[in-house]
Amino acid sequence: MSSRAKITWVAVVDGVSASFFDRSAQGKLTKVGSLLEADPVITNHEARRSVGSFSFGSSRHAGEHHADEYIQQCEQFAHQIIAYLDKQARQKNFDRLVLAASPRILGILRKLIEKHKQLASLIINEISKDFSNLTIDKVQKYVDKYLP
Repeated sequence: MSSRAKITWVAVVDGVSASFFDRSAQGKLTKVGSLLEADPVITNHEARRSVGSFSFGSSRHAGEHHADEYIQQCEQFAHQIIAYLDKQARQKNFDRLVLAASPRILGILRKLIEKHKQLASLIINEISKDFSNLTIDKVQKYVDKYLP
């Protein structure tokens, strides 16, 4: 009977893109897939600029509208990410999963993952940081800090 090594995937997610990496037994990351929001209404950069803005009184600031659109877009994209990961888990393409995303996106993913018990059981760590604009080498350094 042969025992294969546990396969660990790292999912690096933001509101418009997701990259999936296989982490070898030696700790090296290799990109194995990606998803892109098909038609982003608002980019991650635009949302970051508008999230900090607010208004006094009863009128809403345009930035608040962009932030609301961005959150709705992130929720829709998160459904696609979870469906992809669930399919990959059912096909036994990984045994363990690490999620890396900004706190807001990670919260959205957590809510959706609760409905996918098998997928939820494979999560070994969550990293509440946005690595989406980092090179694979920089992602590697951060992941090494969080995993043995």
